[in-house]
Amino acid sequence: MVSLGTGAALELGKNGDCDLVLVHARQAELDMVEQGHYIDRYSWYLL
Repeated sequence: MVSLGTGAALELGKNGDCDLVLVHARQAELDMVEQGHYIDRYSWYLL
């Protein structure tokens, strides 16, 4: 487990360096899913 700021956590996931991202920036999460960096968004979980 690694504790990072939202932007850094999303980048870590975007680069494929983790399996699960827990963040609190709904629009940033949705943007990443739309751009194809994540499979889907489930409540708080980005896969």
